[in-house]
Amino acid sequence: MTTPAASLGRIYVFNATPHDITLVLNRKSVPKSKLAGIEQEKGYVPNMVAVDRSEETTTDKPIFATKNSLDVIFEGVPYNFQVSIPPKDYPLAKDIQLYIFYNKVELVDGEGNAEEPPRKTLVEESAEA
Repeated sequence: MTTPAASLGRIYVFNATPHDITLVLNRKSVPKSKLAGIEQEKGYVPNMVAVDRSEETTTDKPIFATKNSLDVIFEGVPYNFQVSIPPKDYPLAKDIQLYIFYNKVELVDGEGNAEEPPRKTLVEESAEA
């Protein structure tokens, strides 16, 4: 059974570089994805586009599935990132963030955790020592 699109979360994609970018997701242009680079004059605030999610493992649409091919075009030069978004780690009903850097993309969940499991707090680490 397919979940209605309205109940699925979205992926908020942020350009964290100083250069303008364009996004191609799963070989399709993402609407409204020409994102200006961050600038000191504007307080280094990254520009963003919201992209829908899908329950599918893969898709040929410009939406995020479980496995995705994301081309980030910097000044006419495309860089490809394989973006995996496992529903067990990122539930479909939740919004998540994806930050684009030159050398990588970083998924961040709604709790502020990056792709890797959350680290122990400093207090717990020192107590184990």
